[in-house]
Amino acid sequence: SARARAEVVRAADGVSAVWVERCGRARWRWARHVGRERAILRDAGAVVAISPMVAAELAERYGVAATVVLNPLLCPEAASPRDDVDLLWVGHGFARKGLDRALCVLAGLPGRHLTVVGRGARAGAWRRRAAAQGVADRVTFVGPAEAAPYVAGARLLLHPARYEPYGNVVAEAVRHGVAVVASATTGASCLLHADHVWEEGE
Repeated sequence: SARARAEVVRAADGVSAVWVERCGRARWRWARHVGRERAILRDAGAVVAISPMVAAELAERYGVAATVVLNPLLCPEAASPRDDVDLLWVGHGFARKGLDRALCVLAGLPGRHLTVVGRGARAGAWRRRAAAQGVADRVTFVGPAEAAPYVAGARLLLHPARYEPYGNVVAEAVRHGVAVVASATTGASCLLHADHVWEEGE
């Protein structure tokens, strides 16, 4: 049967073809999904990208022109920011959002402490990784929790994601005046000064 044509498609999850590559997924496993996504986006009446990064990827990979509309920042002011947060990492999906990169950064910063808020597969393995890098005593795994108090009280947010179409936590940190270092593969890095955007290979 003929596929219904969407009038407007919001590319909230970014571009699957790029995600597959940056996260080291098997292309053949995702080929059908990527093809379906490309067809839907090309057939849409209009496409909305949630960051300039995603808009550029849509143009390059799918030949689709998109209008950029950044995610609205809906988080309330944190009533009581935590005062025990030095370096902060927030996210669900530890591998995609670069927790391993954050641990490497921590290993090179003696005396600093990293708080990890969120959930990821095989949490025990991540604790063992921290121990292998000699930073286990300088990492606190909070688990899933309301991130706002941690963000508001942090000295620095690290967001070295391999692929993040936007990254609301980056925008939230900017709103609170918290320093941020994010990867160039984070859509919300468009909110940061170039000196705070980490490029692959640096």
